[in-house]
Amino acid sequence: VILVLSDTLCHTLYMKYAIAILLHIALTGCGATYSDDLNGVYMDAEFEPYFQEFLREGHLANVDRIGIFFGETPAGKTAQCYPIGSPTIVVSRAIFENMTEAKRKALIFHELGHCVLGRLFHNDSKFDDGCPASFMYYVPPSDNCLRTHWEEYVRELF
Repeated sequence: VILVLSDTLCHTLYMKYAIAILLHIALTGCGATYSDDLNGVYMDAEFEPYFQEFLREGHLANVDRIGIFFGETPAGKTAQCYPIGSPTIVVSRAIFENMTEAKRKALIFHELGHCVLGRLFHNDSKFDDGCPASFMYYVPPSDNCLRTHWEEYVRELF
């Protein structure tokens, strides 16, 4: 009985470990990842500089439990925040790779606004020049708007 129980326990632990590895590979592919195991932060390495800048701009010491990965997004969406449980942001690689650096950063700030700051709704207000008045606008601002209003976007977000 002890031997059977021991085999069953080992099998259960092995299966949990195998499922965790497969889930990680499914979410991250086989590419490089950034992780802060202490705080439960995991992401494809490409997102780490944007995440670190988000922390600096918001004067945040750290963020607990967030994942940012390339993957399938709902039709027509560049990215999607799934805030329930352990918040996760999924980004379309095909769309992201065709964005400018400024728009990539704005996109990640926007999604972190949803997932980390709890900004669940979009802000559709605009400045007098026609630029969105927030990172939380439903599409990333143009590069010109980002250059012109970056500081205002950061102040409004945090």
